[in-house]
Amino acid sequence: MDKLEVHETGKLPRDAKVIIGIPDAGLVGLISASHLIESLSMEEVASFDSEAFPPIVVVHDGEPKSPMRAYSKGDLVVVISEIAIQLPSVREVVRDLVSWIDGMGGALSISLSGAPVPNRVDIDTPKVYGVSINIKDDLLSKIGVDRLQEVMLVGPYAAILEACRKAGTRLWDKITLLILPVSGAGLRRSILPGIFRAVRRVGERPLP
Repeated sequence: MDKLEVHETGKLPRDAKVIIGIPDAGLVGLISASHLIESLSMEEVASFDSEAFPPIVVVHDGEPKSPMRAYSKGDLVVVISEIAIQLPSVREVVRDLVSWIDGMGGALSISLSGAPVPNRVDIDTPKVYGVSINIKDDLLSKIGVDRLQEVMLVGPYAAILEACRKAGTRLWDKITLLILPVSGAGLRRSILPGIFRAVRRVGERPLP
């Protein structure tokens, strides 16, 4: 069994906006989540462990840490994983992660990922696209994110969407997945502003 064990070390907010950044086809989620944690000076509030994880410990500022952790500031929680979740264990690990977010009263989840494009070296400011689930009103348009109409998703973010779809209204009222085409140059300069704009707009608006 590859259950996800959660070790909470700090206070978690209620009605949190939860951002998930884990490696999948690329590192957009990981880099974006790391930048959010650093720029907002967020506090570590939980760590995760599972038999599905390889025997890896990361060291930051001289302190050994789990490669998968959660950070918080205000009503924002960022879940970050510095390792990829292996496919045979993705569903069970993701189900436990979704259950944990539900248990702490998460109000909105935003997963950060990337999609390659052929002319990425010519793109200065990639567009932000999204797929939403459990949203009655069009939250994506309200925060300036284009909706993906036809796409096939695979990996951990697909498992997150599927877990939330099956749970329906038993989990959060609003679940959003953001997809960002990857630029060949200046990830922080070109992609992160789109994420920050979307997150700020979500924070400024009452949930529909």
